[in-house]
Amino acid sequence: MVSLFGLVPETNLGYPAASMGVVGILFTAASIRTVLASVAATRARLRQAGLIVLLLSIFGAELICGGLVIAGINPEIAMHLIGYALCTSILVGVARAWEMVSDRDTGLVASLATLVEHKP
Repeated sequence: MVSLFGLVPETNLGYPAASMGVVGILFTAASIRTVLASVAATRARLRQAGLIVLLLSIFGAELICGGLVIAGINPEIAMHLIGYALCTSILVGVARAWEMVSDRDTGLVASLATLVEHKP
């Protein structure tokens, strides 16, 4: 969403970044509740904890940097950090999508090994 708002001319990117940061943090809080309520194995919980830390970092960066852009405090640096947070968010989303189709190991080495082993 932040990227889409960034395409609109003369938009202060701070407002959508801060808004999506708040929404993302609330989403992550709901995820924490779900993880705590689940009966998953310890290893699965640890993976989820890592994801939660990563999501809180991404959404926290969006929120803080969005506030900096709105306040006019180092807006150029804050905009770059928002861009990096968005790129990281997309990478996390792609990795999570692969997990949802049951390809659990989404690392680069495992992905390359799968491509090399697969012969048409």
